[in-house]
Amino acid sequence: MTLVFAVVLSACEGDSDITVDELVGTWITDEPAYVQFNGDGTYSISFTIEGLANSPVEQGEYTLEGTLFTLISSEESGACVAGDRGRYEIEVLDQGPSGEDRMRHVLVEDECSIRASTGDVVLERVP
Repeated sequence: MTLVFAVVLSACEGDSDITVDELVGTWITDEPAYVQFNGDGTYSISFTIEGLANSPVEQGEYTLEGTLFTLISSEESGACVAGDRGRYEIEVLDQGPSGEDRMRHVLVEDECSIRASTGDVVLERVP
């Protein structure tokens, strides 16, 4: 199973930080996979939007410092081992064709080989 998500973010439009408020919400990748970032510092990833709440393939906690984004897999994760850490740089992109926010996650390093194997990923906010 290939997980379609590498969360690495690098600022190609400058070194501006991203805030948790800007990150929180539901995003879709071009694979497609859905990613939910919650205000309490948790995340989930699924291949369907319904699966985010019911049956995520990956979940855990995240931290955000400037543009450095860290994912830590939980015990409930189905794709990674509990405690696997992934570090990414966030790059804020221009809005997509539908006017939604977009960002790129650029891999720095990830202990979860499935997450790391997806490489850089562009995400667009789900309206």
